[in-house]
Amino acid sequence: MKTKFSPATLLAALIAVGSFAASASNAQTHSPVEKTKPCFQCNATGEMKCPGAGCKDGQADCPAPCIKLRTGVWKKHPELNRPDPSETMQDTTVSGHRIQVSSHHEGVYYVWANGAAEMKTCPTCNGTTRVQCKTCAGKGTVKCEICEGKKIVPESWTAFDCPRMRNRPTRYKLKDGRELLGRKISAIGSSLRIRTEAGDVNLDTADIVSEEK
Repeated sequence: MKTKFSPATLLAALIAVGSFAASASNAQTHSPVEKTKPCFQCNATGEMKCPGAGCKDGQADCPAPCIKLRTGVWKKHPELNRPDPSETMQDTTVSGHRIQVSSHHEGVYYVWANGAAEMKTCPTCNGTTRVQCKTCAGKGTVKCEICEGKKIVPESWTAFDCPRMRNRPTRYKLKDGRELLGRKISAIGSSLRIRTEAGDVNLDTADIVSEEK
C-alpha cells in the first residue's frame, strides 16, 4: 500500500530540508580561518631560486665529459713557455694515452686518432660547458616549495618551522615539563647544544624524556 502525503506535509518537509542546508552553509561560512602573511621563503613572489644541482640563472653544468675549468686540477707550467702566462694545464687520459689539455680548450673533448689526440667540440653543450637546467627549464627559479606559488602562508608558520619544511626541527620533552623545539647542532658525550628559534640551549641527554619530529 502506497503512502500518500498531503501538499502541506510535502511543503513542510521541503522547508525543513532548506533550513538544514542553510544552517550547514552558515556554519561553514563562519568557521574560523587562520590569518595569513607574506611568504617568508620567497618574499611573496611565489618563486624561489632553482635548487637544481649547479644551476645558475637557469643553466647547469654539461653532463658530458667535456673539458671544464670547474673540474679537475689545473696547474701552470711556465717551463712550457706558452704564449699566455695565465694558461693552466690539466693531465688527462685519452684511450690509454696520457696528455695535457689547455685551459683555453673548455667545452671540447678528445679522441685518439692517427697516433695523436684530436680535439672535438662537445655536441651536448656546443662548447659552452653549460646546458639548460632540467629542474627549472632554464628559468632559474621554480614555484616556491613553501607557499606553493600562492605568495602567502598561515600566520603561525615561520622560517624556523612549518609543515612543508624538508628538515623540520625536533620537539624535545624534558623532565622538568618543558618542551623545546629545535635542531641538534653539536653533541659531546652526554652534552647537547640545541638551536631553538630564540637561541641556543645546552642540555644533558639525561634531561630529555622523548624526542619527536
